[in-house]
Amino acid sequence: MQLLYASPSLGFGHTLRIALEGEGISAFCSDADAAVAGIAGPMAGPQTRVYVSSDDFTRAVEILERLLTDDTAPAPAATPPPPPRRLPTWWLIAMSAGAIAVMGAMLSQ
Repeated sequence: MQLLYASPSLGFGHTLRIALEGEGISAFCSDADAAVAGIAGPMAGPQTRVYVSSDDFTRAVEILERLLTDDTAPAPAATPPPPPRRLPTWWLIAMSAGAIAVMGAMLSQ
């Protein structure tokens, strides 16, 4: 077994293992405990290591490179939402005048 990739990301390590096994490459993922990972272990955090057999190493590197380039590809630009519709000023003035007239009529009785 040969070390292919070491990552602080547990999720990416297992994603890589699943991708390799999907391509027919047997892979092993080791999740080192931070307390026993070495002197810098508790400060550096846990490391996830992915191992593959020496025979499949070159194919595994190609798959790893493909995964890394897919992750760093820029996201497609999202179209901005349309601006909110504003009510016309004349409509606001008319509604305010109508409300004042109705309130005035109710209070005068």
